[in-house]
Amino acid sequence: NVLGAVPSERTVAEAAGSVGFVFQEFENQLFSTNVEQEVAFGPENLGVDPDEIRSRVAECLRLVGLSGFENREPATLSGGEKQRLAIASVLSMKPDLLLLDEPTTDLDPEGRASVHRIIRSLRAAGATILLVEHDVESLLDFDVLALMQCGKIKMQGSPSALCADPKLLSDAGVRPHQIAVAYKKLDIQDAPLDLDEARRAVNERFTPDRERYSAIVEQERRDAQKERPSEIEACELTHSFERGSFAIHDVSLKVGQGEFVAIVGRNGSGKTTFAKHLNGLLKPSEGKAIIRERDVQKMRLSELARRVGFVFQNPDSQIFCETVEEEVRFGPRNLLFSENEMRRLVDGAIETVDLKGKEKSDPFCLTKGERQRVAIASTLSCDPDLLILDEPTTGLDFTQERRVMSMLSQLNHLGKTILFITHSLWLVLHYAKRVVCFSDGSVVFDGPVRDFFSPENDSLLADAGLVPPKIVELSHRFGMTALSASEFASFFTRRG
Repeated sequence: NVLGAVPSERTVAEAAGSVGFVFQEFENQLFSTNVEQEVAFGPENLGVDPDEIRSRVAECLRLVGLSGFENREPATLSGGEKQRLAIASVLSMKPDLLLLDEPTTDLDPEGRASVHRIIRSLRAAGATILLVEHDVESLLDFDVLALMQCGKIKMQGSPSALCADPKLLSDAGVRPHQIAVAYKKLDIQDAPLDLDEARRAVNERFTPDRERYSAIVEQERRDAQKERPSEIEACELTHSFERGSFAIHDVSLKVGQGEFVAIVGRNGSGKTTFAKHLNGLLKPSEGKAIIRERDVQKMRLSELARRVGFVFQNPDSQIFCETVEEEVRFGPRNLLFSENEMRRLVDGAIETVDLKGKEKSDPFCLTKGERQRVAIASTLSCDPDLLILDEPTTGLDFTQERRVMSMLSQLNHLGKTILFITHSLWLVLHYAKRVVCFSDGSVVFDGPVRDFFSPENDSLLADAGLVPPKIVELSHRFGMTALSASEFASFFTRRG
């Protein structure tokens, strides 16, 4: 029973005015030629007065941060901007029940916070919200959380009750609240998740081990200063649109061979535009991109394909063959690898992404996480020196995220240079060794992960639309910067 009616007994048209749905694959619900028409489409079909429609369009675009985008084609928006547009197009119908299937997967932390502010305002206005989400840290002010596993509700209760059991969440593929994980490591029972109260709970029982912390920081700084042969060099790289606005402007940086680099920044900051210059998908308006001392614009496509592997944000954008094996063979076959070499690379790539046994499967019948791994395997089979991944964990649960990132770590240990674009700052904490942060098309930070998350950079992160993970914020209360719950716990010794 939904809003007093059985869903199967109502037509879509009858339900549309009262039940709004934002799909996980949000691009599937965008079809208009500009942003304004997209948001107006729903209320127009509900027969809403034209003046009211204009008012709703303006208000919904303001709520999702897309004011001024009215005449933009949806196809020209970034992934996060498209996701916010999908949300606005549903909000404009003023539904009584709003169903949101992972509505923040492509959003930066600032965008996620904005969506949750919208949800809170809708709840205050009397709307009923049903949200599907993997990140429990953003759900502490919800009324009820229901944990699902294998098609069943495994536990239901208050957010604090569910978050108090990190293992339960982790086993169900949900990333646990990291302060709760730290409590378990420190054997603190029934402690609060509020930052101020968490600081008091730790302070009452433990003393910070500042010598250990200082030794780790010093070792990391020595490691960061080690010289490496050049993998990438961007020299005053600029890319401008036809109307004269810049996507990236005067970007210069170097990445050494074997580095593991996270590229972060708010939606539309230039991250993907920069990355696409490294494999020739985009040509610079000014400056140049260099791969191992070769200008990208002077390299043949076949040479670039061998040197640079690129995995798109949406794996469906690069998958087209009928079986997994054909998809993974496509690259090395077109690069004219020998049959023996091709077999070795294809088998190795499929095994690396843990898809052994699915070689004859249709990629489009696989899960999103499996399709993501197919896309990675099809890139790995060309044996590139550099692997670039655009949001490689979007839409994946905690278990799948760890599987993909552990695989990238393994490849990095084998000597591959890894660049990954992400909005998930916990991935940056756990896996990257270096951070490059973009804002308004320029690099505003380039350095070690711990330095990036230090208290001195709080304003820089805020200006870039980024919000530090809770475990980082808690560690700052003790004058340190911890990169994980386990590391946080290791920086304390129990009082006598």
